[in-house]
Amino acid sequence: MRRFHGYSLIAALLAVCSPAFAAVREVGSGQPYTTIQACINAAVGGDVCNVHAGTYNEQLRLTTSGSSGGVITLSNNGSDVVTVQSPSSPVLDISGKSYWTIDGINFTYNGSGSDPAVINSTNGAGNVNYVTVNNSTITVAGGNGEGFGMSIYTSDHLTVSNCTIHISASTGSHDGADFMYASNLNFSGNTVYGNASESSGKLEDGLVVSGTNLNIENNTMHDGWSYDNHPDGIVIQGDGDRNGNHTANVTVRRNTLYNFTQLVYFDAIHNPLEGNNLIYDNVLYENSNFRYGGASNKVNGIVLDGESLSGSAGYPVSVRVYNNTIDAHQLHLYVLRLGSGSNIDIENNIFVNPPYTALMVSSTSGVTLNNNYYSQGDNNPIRWGSNALTLVLLKALGLEGNARTGNANLNADYTPKATSDSNDHGVSLASFFTVDKIDVSRPKGGAWDMGAYEYASGVAAAPQPPTNLQVQVH
Repeated sequence: MRRFHGYSLIAALLAVCSPAFAAVREVGSGQPYTTIQACINAAVGGDVCNVHAGTYNEQLRLTTSGSSGGVITLSNNGSDVVTVQSPSSPVLDISGKSYWTIDGINFTYNGSGSDPAVINSTNGAGNVNYVTVNNSTITVAGGNGEGFGMSIYTSDHLTVSNCTIHISASTGSHDGADFMYASNLNFSGNTVYGNASESSGKLEDGLVVSGTNLNIENNTMHDGWSYDNHPDGIVIQGDGDRNGNHTANVTVRRNTLYNFTQLVYFDAIHNPLEGNNLIYDNVLYENSNFRYGGASNKVNGIVLDGESLSGSAGYPVSVRVYNNTIDAHQLHLYVLRLGSGSNIDIENNIFVNPPYTALMVSSTSGVTLNNNYYSQGDNNPIRWGSNALTLVLLKALGLEGNARTGNANLNADYTPKATSDSNDHGVSLASFFTVDKIDVSRPKGGAWDMGAYEYASGVAAAPQPPTNLQVQVH
């Protein structure tokens, strides 16, 4: 972030634009406030707590709310490294508070208690509105039971961006972030990860969320090695928002996920989903030595699961699965128990890894397939109900008219090579998006490419996977 006269640009703008009583309050050794909590207690709408470099052994609690015209900011001074750590949970309690921006602060729980949380809003303690957490590091470094990097209930307009959430604890089973009963959530540009070891890695789910109008994009999540606890990457639950609406209008796009048992999981087992939901331009894969529950290679790419996605009452729901690249060692896409109101559209995806089933669908009702690439070849890559289908039979049934199969010819980072058979064989989805995972315009050639990346000579490739990654890309 660009800095301005010793404190953040955000702080400068707030100081200029906020009400006349707004103040920049300096925090640190030799400053007017020697503790962060003292500054928080004094802050009013529009104020900035500008924290200078140091490690602050404090348990913090927001004590007042800002307003739409006077957001309160807690930020680091310039490029100063600011760490807040506590053996008590939560390290930062934001229960029932609104209109805060937290920027550039590192929070660490380093205790040994049960069910710890680093940043927390207690369920039933009041709503959280218009809170932003940017450019911060959230670390669970200890604790037992079921903990959280972030656990925020009943929020509206919560933004978490460019943060790192690390589960480094070697005991317990902890989620990266849980945002239940949310509305208008933006979770973008974050990294969520655990230890890459089945014996010490205690990250369970990367992100668990329910609610309405949820945007989850450009995140990297990896290494959910919480042994025997079924770690999943992104979990969308049907519990809805705080106003009683069913979960609806969820976008999961341009994320990179690896080493979870289910990488993107729409879980409507207990409650239905509604509205228009998009899953596109994601890269989802598994490290070859990833293990769960004592068995290796048990990973599903995208799972659309429930008694029915639309519930027994047949709520109208649409899930569009477009231009994903999936390399999973069990099932690439699993659609289970669709309700009568469901519409699942699956197009332009690349399913990598020939030995494994590309797609399992429990019923043909409401499901559309078009222009997907099956590197499994024509050896029964799809199970439709109890039937294993070849692509020849699938096309004869009119279910996948433009499928391709064979050698996808991808690079190790899943970008296509110039000779990839997936190039120029997708269908245009320009009414939904017009760029690929790394902002390359679609199409670059004569037609859209399949998968998360559009082939473009000279365009910088996506970040390389870890050097120990072993995938079967042909």
